[in-house]
Amino acid sequence: MIFNNKFTLAVLLALGVLLAGCSHDAPVPPEEEQPDPMVTLRLAIDMGSRPDSRADAPDYFEAPEGDFENINTLRVIIVQGGAVAGADVEANKLVKTYASGAPISDNLEFKVTTGRKRIYLIANEGSLPVPPNQPYPNATQFLDSYLVNEDFEPGTFTNWIVSLPGSNPSSTRSLYSNIEGGVNGLPLTEYFDFSIGADKETLQYDETQTVHLFMTRAAAKATFTIEVDDQYKAMGANIEAVRLNGLNWQQWVFPRTTRYNPTKQVEITPGLPSGTITPVDRYVTAFEPTQRVNGVTGANVTLNLANPIEIKANTNQNVGPIYFPESMMPETLEDNPAAAFSVQVLIDGVWTTAKMLGMTDGSNIQTIGGAQAIARNNHLKIILTFTDPNTITATVQLVPYVSVVLNPNFGEPIDWPRP
Repeated sequence: MIFNNKFTLAVLLALGVLLAGCSHDAPVPPEEEQPDPMVTLRLAIDMGSRPDSRADAPDYFEAPEGDFENINTLRVIIVQGGAVAGADVEANKLVKTYASGAPISDNLEFKVTTGRKRIYLIANEGSLPVPPNQPYPNATQFLDSYLVNEDFEPGTFTNWIVSLPGSNPSSTRSLYSNIEGGVNGLPLTEYFDFSIGADKETLQYDETQTVHLFMTRAAAKATFTIEVDDQYKAMGANIEAVRLNGLNWQQWVFPRTTRYNPTKQVEITPGLPSGTITPVDRYVTAFEPTQRVNGVTGANVTLNLANPIEIKANTNQNVGPIYFPESMMPETLEDNPAAAFSVQVLIDGVWTTAKMLGMTDGSNIQTIGGAQAIARNNHLKIILTFTDPNTITATVQLVPYVSVVLNPNFGEPIDWPRP
């Protein structure tokens, strides 16, 4: 009997489908549909909390000081795909820490897919404001809203700003500690872009890799030393407040177009950290400020003294700190000699301007492209010297904060002293 060729082909195809359905082996998807390998990612983070300092070095880095500069919380947000709209949030974790920055009962471990990543680090988020147009009462609830496996919009983080609290602020507290009745901590922030496990053929499932990162404080700091010459003759005058002029009203929450020395880069090492990881002291060498308000005049921060200081011979007294946004003058000193930060002292109700900062008298103030600047993570130690009733000079020692690697005992119980 002769069969119709079309009929025979249809029967054979149907038989093939039936046999395939009876097989116990699941169909193997094409290679391009295979899931990405998973990697155990461990974070070693430089938190800026090394307890020692190197005061014998010319520009030594210093440790944090006081409760407000300690680290209370650390949040890690990992975005799969990098800084592009629509990328998925892969991890979002808030970790409580000891004052040293070491996490409490957490080893900063994340199981992630391979590929392009952006990672955000935020310490002490409780002191940050909520970004504009966000319907949340505080920064923690705002950050909690970034749910795993949902889309991420990087623009909100990129344009997130923090502002000075009001016009001509007068405070002995941080500009960030604006929640009544508690210390929230000076925020530290950073973000990094990197790829993990790009070579799928050599990367094994559940391989552990350590990513070495760092953080910087999202503010600058100033303290003041009042020094009176031992030959000072006048009596009876009192210092009631000091003021730093020429500041930016706002700054970005995350560093923006910021350059560091050594450069900002991500180091990835296989396995767990071994031995002691050497901290890296990083200077901020350039940054992008927010839009400048009031030209070279800018804003100011005033430190009112609870107890006035009498100006008399041999006085040597420290006051502060105050915290403020990273700031940059909109003009160079060459183009405008008035484009300089300055200090004023309130003496018996009258403001007196000290000699300008950053002149060629040994003062140490940063310049970027010829314009005076105060970078985040820097501490201005301002010395106000009274040599006679008509002369006040202000000199500055610029001191970057110290760095330390946050490196808990991975895989072992964490035994860090409580603050």
